[in-house]
Amino acid sequence: MKKIYLNDIKQKELSIHQANIGYYKLFNRFILPYVLKSDIEFWTRIQCSQMIQVEKQSSKIYLFYDKLFILDHCLTTDMVDSNIYESELNLSFSKNLTEFQIKSYAFDEIVFFITRYKGVLNLVKCYQQLKKQLSKDDCIRFFNHSKLTTKIFINLIGLSETSYHNSRGKTPLEESYDE
Repeated sequence: MKKIYLNDIKQKELSIHQANIGYYKLFNRFILPYVLKSDIEFWTRIQCSQMIQVEKQSSKIYLFYDKLFILDHCLTTDMVDSNIYESELNLSFSKNLTEFQIKSYAFDEIVFFITRYKGVLNLVKCYQQLKKQLSKDDCIRFFNHSKLTTKIFINLIGLSETSYHNSRGKTPLEESYDE
C-alpha cells in the first residue's frame, strides 16, 4: 500500500458524499464548536492512524464520514506548517458500499462524539438535527422503529431524560478555537 499523508489528501479535490452532507453539518455546527482545540488535534491524529475508507467517483474523492475530524481539517484548515499534515494515512479504496453503509459510518461517528461530549453539548439541538437526517427506512434499520424518538436518542447516548433537558442552555466553549 502506498504511503499517503494528510497533506496529500488536502491537496486533492474532496467532496462530501450526498448522503452525508447533513451529518457533516451537524458535526460542524453542533459538536465541533464544543470541542477544545487540543481535543481536535488529538482526534485528528487518532483518525489519521486508523483506516480511512475512500470512494472514487469519476475524478472526485469522497472521504467516508467515520473520520469527521479529518474531513473538517481538510475542508476548513489552510495549508500551514503543522505536524498533523505529516501524519500517515492508511487508505482503503472502495466503490461498492451501499448508501445505507455510507450513512451508517457517519451515524456511528456522530453518535460516538455526541456520547463522548454529551456533558457539554446542547443535546436537544443535536437530537433535532440528527432526527432530520434519518429517513423512515434508516430508523427502521438502526432502531427497529419508524422514527428516532427522544427516548431512543437518550438511550442511544446513555443519558437520563433530566440531563437531556438540562443541556438546552449549553453554548460553545470560548477556548474551542483559541489560538
